[in-house]
Amino acid sequence: MAEEQRTEVQATDVHPPRPRTGWENVKEAYVFSRIDGEISQEAFELIAMFLMGMAAGSIYGGVPASRHARNRFIKTSDAALYPSRLDAVGTSYNAGTRGFIRYGFRWGWRTGFLVLGFHGISSFLAVYRDKTDMLNYTAAAVTTGGLYRFNMGIKGIIGGSFIGALLGVPAGCLMVGLQKLNGETFHQKKKRERMEEKLEKEQEQMQKEKFFGDLIENVNKSVKEDSGPHR
Repeated sequence: MAEEQRTEVQATDVHPPRPRTGWENVKEAYVFSRIDGEISQEAFELIAMFLMGMAAGSIYGGVPASRHARNRFIKTSDAALYPSRLDAVGTSYNAGTRGFIRYGFRWGWRTGFLVLGFHGISSFLAVYRDKTDMLNYTAAAVTTGGLYRFNMGIKGIIGGSFIGALLGVPAGCLMVGLQKLNGETFHQKKKRERMEEKLEKEQEQMQKEKFFGDLIENVNKSVKEDSGPHR
């Protein structure tokens, strides 16, 4: 009877697991492993999104600028003399290349910043709040638009935030709708994959500990058997 009462007391003393805070979720999601040199999927996506946005912006702004610079060079150099037609064509293409580099970089870093800001803030809010909804995408669009026009003062921040809201709300509706149709949000998928990877590493660690424990036990047993007859 006393043992049953003691068991009941111990069972009542067990506290439920403490709910994780938002910052704990963020620390778990955005990590860099110094052991194997791997970064989390969330951190990798930030780099990938910036590079993809920069590439898209460079093509969008650089190709028309290159064509315009080349045509402008041809129109303004009618009276110029070149040793050969090949030199003239090469010089015109050099002008187009300079235009592509100049305006491609100008459009590229801006587009990369917008894509990085929108994706980074929305992903951060999803991890911190542990859920995906319209608030994440709207807040990300408003914040990114305001930061993009930060150098223009208060009016620029308000205008950029307003434009960000106009673009972010339909984009957020589309993203949330697609994820609901898929049955699993991006955040839920990443969270599930992190848990599965964590469990897999724990199982591997347990198997290694069991293997080395059995190995040491067998070695000790062999040493005892070999040293027994000599005594």
